[in-house]
Amino acid sequence: MKKAANLALGLAFVFGGLALLVVGLKRGLDDDPALVVSVFLGGLTVAGSIYGVGYQARIERRDVAAQHNREKISGYYEELIERLGAISERAEEGLTDDDLEFLKELARKMLLWTGPGMIAAWSGWLRLLEKEPAAELAMVGYGHTLKAIRAELGHDDSKLDLRDLLRLFVNDIDEHIPAGLK
Repeated sequence: MKKAANLALGLAFVFGGLALLVVGLKRGLDDDPALVVSVFLGGLTVAGSIYGVGYQARIERRDVAAQHNREKISGYYEELIERLGAISERAEEGLTDDDLEFLKELARKMLLWTGPGMIAAWSGWLRLLEKEPAAELAMVGYGHTLKAIRAELGHDDSKLDLRDLLRLFVNDIDEHIPAGLK
């Protein structure tokens, strides 16, 4: 209801301003050409202001939605990183029923709240893991997933080497993965 009232008020201002502009132009052409220019520039100012307010509101809505998405998924990402660490420590045992339930819920949340970069990185890493790659290659896939998570949360990691993120988990990562991977 409030949105409709705001729209009606905005339209009233626009049409009222246009009516004043037309009347002013008609009278001004007869009496004072300088008045025509003044009224025209005033109309442009009003139109520019209305557009600016509308554009700013759209930008704010987009930013609020992005922040909401980050808040919604960040807890799952934290738990994902924690779970993956625990799974890697007990790699011989495989996934527990609790792990599988978490991953099922994570997939649902990712579908609703994450962008295409994260979905592509996650899917690519899972495809890679299905092929049972060498540990180094699996770590590269994990690194790409970490970068996608951080991008979803608003971080710019363009200046980071992939090993910088992985070093947070594996101290000797430089011995396993070559420099320069992004």
